[in-house]
Amino acid sequence: MTVGERVLYLAKREGFTQTTLAERLGINQSSVSLWGKGNDPRMDKIPQLAKLLRVSEQYLLCGGGDGIEEMDTDTMVTRKVTVHEALDVVYKEKGTAEAELSEIKAEVARLSAELTESRSLINKLIERNEELSSKYIALLEAERSPAPSPSAFCSGSAG
Repeated sequence: MTVGERVLYLAKREGFTQTTLAERLGINQSSVSLWGKGNDPRMDKIPQLAKLLRVSEQYLLCGGGDGIEEMDTDTMVTRKVTVHEALDVVYKEKGTAEAELSEIKAEVARLSAELTESRSLINKLIERNEELSSKYIALLEAERSPAPSPSAFCSGSAG
């Protein structure tokens, strides 16, 4: 895989179109489209691309793995990493005891499960709020409709 192809693959993974990638880099979209045809980005764009695509410059240029191996805690912030990946990087740098790391990962997993449950409840509340809002709007519109005239209730004969 060429550097250009790797950039386009990572851009897609991060949700960028070629147009938005070009806009973020301040270049023409045609330059970006050439990356998929064997051309590579200019070297002066590599640091910006690495930051934008959340990988190390080394990974962007050379590939291999997923870019995590080359990172340290200073560059982790330039890539969306999982908590477990981040803990592994910190573990390698600080020499954290394996047992302590396992405890931390277990706590992270517990908190992650709670967060997932909370998100589910929030989504249910949002759905319920949308239902109630729709009903409220329908009631308001019904109140704004002109009331039928009293004669509309008569059968047509005055009596």
